[in-house]
Amino acid sequence: MKTTRFWKRALAVLLLGAGAISVPARPAVAATCDIGCQLFSDTAAITQQTPNPFGSGIGGHAETSSIVWNNQYFLYYRTFVSPSGQICPIPQGIAYATSGDNGATWAPANGGRPLAALQTVQDGQSCTQNDAVRSTWVYAPDVIADGSRLVMVFEQRDQDPNGNGPGHPRSLHSVRWVTSTDGTNWSSSTRLLAPGAVGAWDDEIGTPDIEKDGAGYIVTFHGHDSTNHLKQQRAMVRLTSLVQDYSGPRTPFVLSSTPSWANYGIGMGDMTREADGYWYLLFEAFSGASGACARTDTQTAVGIARSTDAIHWTVRNGPLLIGRNNTSCGWDMPAWQRISGVRALVTPNDPPENTEVVRWNIIPKTAPIQINGGSVLGQNQYLGVGGTLYSPDNTSRLVLQGDGNLVLYRTPDNFVFWASDTNGLGAVKAVMQYDGNLVLQRADGSAVRASATDGRPGASLRVSGSSVLIDAYGTTVWQRTTPARGM
Repeated sequence: MKTTRFWKRALAVLLLGAGAISVPARPAVAATCDIGCQLFSDTAAITQQTPNPFGSGIGGHAETSSIVWNNQYFLYYRTFVSPSGQICPIPQGIAYATSGDNGATWAPANGGRPLAALQTVQDGQSCTQNDAVRSTWVYAPDVIADGSRLVMVFEQRDQDPNGNGPGHPRSLHSVRWVTSTDGTNWSSSTRLLAPGAVGAWDDEIGTPDIEKDGAGYIVTFHGHDSTNHLKQQRAMVRLTSLVQDYSGPRTPFVLSSTPSWANYGIGMGDMTREADGYWYLLFEAFSGASGACARTDTQTAVGIARSTDAIHWTVRNGPLLIGRNNTSCGWDMPAWQRISGVRALVTPNDPPENTEVVRWNIIPKTAPIQINGGSVLGQNQYLGVGGTLYSPDNTSRLVLQGDGNLVLYRTPDNFVFWASDTNGLGAVKAVMQYDGNLVLQRADGSAVRASATDGRPGASLRVSGSSVLIDAYGTTVWQRTTPARGM
């Protein structure tokens, strides 16, 4: 949920363009470290909630935005259900879900059909993509409370089959805004940000995020070059009021530093400001050859960064999530969900097709728990020296030896199926970390070897016959079997 905080300004208002305002002074830092601060400082972790709290139909590759308004719980999301109730392969508009238990679980309203003012329109029909005709798609909602009204910003895609000349189509992506006083009936939309010139970093824009900033607003959005010679970029504008076709400066984000898992740039983001004075940004990132979905040469991730001015961002080391399916897009497009007792982020599933969105609860980190026995090493558990896991059929066992070697033996003849080859390096623990990384640690906590499976929170290690495997939500992300050696 978006929260409104009013900060005193230390600077006089300096107009930068139609509707623009100066950067407010940073508020005094509070001692409190809330969930954004905890994730950024690595004192909290995330874990996927099961069973899924979102009802059937709240799914697909969908962005979400949650808010409580007049004691009603609303979750707005991209829907693939048409006004007639048909499930379609292209976005059908923006729908909403409600919760009767303070945000714990959600059910789609009106069968997941889009709101009347926020529907896809396409010449001829609207269920199957046809770029040879004119169409308008709406998706990527973000909602805030603004005095006596709700304000929603969203992305609109207008397809013009002759946009680049006769027979040469162009998709024009813009950011628009609407208002509501009851959460279900919305005004006609106004274009806030138009697309830039062809080939510019912002010739396609979208996935907007709106936040109150004193009496004004900050709107952030992604920019994408449709000619594919520039990387993904996210930027912001500051406004004194919501206007039509804002023409002031668009300031790209500056990341310090850009991690390897975001080398192709960042896309959708969702900010929140906490009592310590920082903005905390959840964002999707791309690495590899492109910023596109469904490519085996591209990887998606979710990260967190913080800033005092919503321009210069310090990125936390390591992603919160890494997409598990390189042929799709999922575990991307993150959004905060901070309502009542819920402290979480929401993403599409991975893969997102025909599945509901998922919630990742934010939990404080605690000391790992030592186990001995069973066949699974779960999140935040570890094997100490002599600790052993057994295959379910008792044909093999995995043991952390006194010499620091993690070895998988066949039972009962002690034939070695696999070993980490870390003998003599001082490992005394095999820890399945919160982030899904299996790490062999020394007594001082330093790492000896690791499985490099971080970004898969909730992953678990299991023993199965001649193999040691790490599974994350139904997918094996790491496996060692005879005659392999090493991590």
